[in-house]
Amino acid sequence: MRKKCWIAVPLIIIVVCLAACSGAQSSQQLLQHQADDDTGDSLSPTDFDNRFGRRFNNLVETEDAYYYCNFSGGYIYYYDKASGEHGVLCGKPECSHDSEMTNASCSGWIMLHANSLNYANGGLYYVAHLRSSDYVGPALFRMELDGTERKAVSRLDFGELTNTCWPQRFDMYRGKMYGYVSFERVETGEPKVVNCLTCVDTESGRTNIIYENDALNSSQFAHPFFYGRYVYFCFAYSSSAVPGVIYTTLEIMRWDTETETMEEVFKSEENAVAGDMFDIWVESESEIYLAPSIVSMGENTPVYRFNGKELQTAFEFENGAGAFLIGGGSVGFLHDSSAFEVRRFDGTLVRRIEPAFGFLEESEYDTVRDSVRPNGIYGDTDELFVVWQFRGGQGAPAFLTYVVRYDLTTDDNEGELIAFTPWIK
Repeated sequence: MRKKCWIAVPLIIIVVCLAACSGAQSSQQLLQHQADDDTGDSLSPTDFDNRFGRRFNNLVETEDAYYYCNFSGGYIYYYDKASGEHGVLCGKPECSHDSEMTNASCSGWIMLHANSLNYANGGLYYVAHLRSSDYVGPALFRMELDGTERKAVSRLDFGELTNTCWPQRFDMYRGKMYGYVSFERVETGEPKVVNCLTCVDTESGRTNIIYENDALNSSQFAHPFFYGRYVYFCFAYSSSAVPGVIYTTLEIMRWDTETETMEEVFKSEENAVAGDMFDIWVESESEIYLAPSIVSMGENTPVYRFNGKELQTAFEFENGAGAFLIGGGSVGFLHDSSAFEVRRFDGTLVRRIEPAFGFLEESEYDTVRDSVRPNGIYGDTDELFVVWQFRGGQGAPAFLTYVVRYDLTTDDNEGELIAFTPWIK
């Protein structure tokens, strides 16, 4: 591994999701992974770290390091906690790493599919394309934490999704990988948008659709949340046609991993909940929080609490422009500003951060700093991991992404750069 490298997460989410959703024609299938097709490994049940789930960036933490890869990203990056070293996860001497968009000779080049980076059983797992003597298609890969001993551990069968749209998330939980997919299907001559929750067995590779809804009329990103025996997720859908006014019908579902049954936990009245594209966090079966990433123009951003019986407003971000949920609380963006607030679930303020952006000086590229806003926030009320995306300046790639850690127990607004990447796939 090299002492000075960069990491990041650049993405225009909609563009990347559409690119990754091209099934057999996706860029994943252009990857020529030469790997031992060893399917002998089995995965024991493991818990998922919800602090790093539910969004579009691949970020995991181990005792000694952080690892990052952007959505369907080409390179995997590391940050060593003890030394502060960070860069492409490659130990090749004199390797040029991510100096170009595609460098298949770099050991840090993995070209993973969608959101699929996981830490389990002492190693890193991800989904990518495998080409071997008797198989061409998606597979689950494993490698050591230093990036060595990479191998395919199971071939994946996406079933009816193979030629429509591959799953867009693979969160590893208790021997399965859970995610979602949205695609268009024609029934009786009418196109319908189908939103599904998917479950992939890590050993057999078989994919099951465990939930399907074609009544939403739009694509939804149902990021799962893992709590005990359950996998929670939510959908929001609206029939309102008033421009700028966003009220939705909100539905919370959960999958019982032991009985393999689906249950409706809550469904609101039609168009009764302010906001859309909801995040979910489960503190207990009777304490579930939800927050919209999109709200009506000029309205505050609410954070809701479901107490097992009814949905209530826990608190609001004034002048808010959408929110993320984190461990113990929520992060709210402010209109016309790069500033954001961190509040606990009881509404008390933890920190208001006015980002200093000094980390940009660590990059060799120029950036355009207008309209800056995170495309991912992770962590809890003690520390945040913010994925900042900037437009590249003259001579730079189109988008530059910086992953920055903020210690919320201090007053530091500068943050610490743990990853950078100039490439969007």
